[in-house]
Amino acid sequence: MKRLMMMAVLAVALCALAEDLKPEGRFDVDGTKDGITLKAEELSPGGWTGNASWMDATKSKQFAMVTFPAGAEWKNGSFSFTPDKDGIVTVFLRSRWVDKGKTAPWTLFDDITVEGSDLKNGDFEKDSPDWIMSGEGDNKASIVGKGHSSTYAIMVSHDSFASQTMKVKAGNKVKVSYWYKSAE
Repeated sequence: MKRLMMMAVLAVALCALAEDLKPEGRFDVDGTKDGITLKAEELSPGGWTGNASWMDATKSKQFAMVTFPAGAEWKNGSFSFTPDKDGIVTVFLRSRWVDKGKTAPWTLFDDITVEGSDLKNGDFEKDSPDWIMSGEGDNKASIVGKGHSSTYAIMVSHDSFASQTMKVKAGNKVKVSYWYKSAE
């Protein structure tokens, strides 16, 4: 009986650990530099959105996150946001956040299109400096040959992200569409 109980506790713990590390993709839209209030809208099914709870109340409203589950197959996703004033926002491509000591899963993005603003090289087919890649060595965001509809995609993790700035106009809705999947 004791042995059965221990096996059950172990199984629950392993399930919780596996649940904790399910792959996710994440878009962050940061308007804090220009004080632009943002709220994600029209989120594709299965996604989750929120603001930056780790920032003060004002800046939290200027930082929108969109998170969605990533699996082995390419999925199409989208969301929109409407800035409250003109300025520049920074878009970050990430995977899920994990506690220190755990390894964040990697996520692939491809065919990113934007209506209402201009994002460069969203298909990752050009060798250009449009995306700023963070990370170091083998843990650096990178363009890889595993694209959705063409040759290349971008591979990111939470701390090895890619970013790019976009100009936005007050009251002008920005719609972001993309393809994503787990890189694992």
